Amino acid sequence: MLGQACQPSEGKASAINSSRIRRAVAQTGGRAPSRDWLETLPPGKFPAYLKDASPKAREMYRFAVANGETLRYIPCYGGCGNPCVGHKSNADCYVAERFPDGRITFTSHAAG
Repeated sequence: MLGQACQPSEGKASAINSSRIRRAVAQTGGRAPSRDWLETLPPGKFPAYLKDASPKAREMYRFAVANGETLRYIPCYGGCGNPCVGHKSNADCYVAERFPDGRITFTSHAAG
């Protein structure tokens, strides 16, 4: 995955939080501390990096948008809980942040 070579920004794993995401985007031109790409889009839109992703990956991103609350109860088993990535659930592999107006910040972590 894209985040394997990062250096932890904190000494322990932590949940993705919006202030950390905003700092990362400002400092790295659209990348999270894990080196994954971040893209914030209005409802119904999906990130540009999914154009080259497999059909299965695109399907999983659609599922994550529609079923984010369900994915929050499914642990991530792909090493995403390391200090560089800080995922607490499978939902964090697809969506970094949801806004009250419906916009979503996607992460490229699960795109392939």
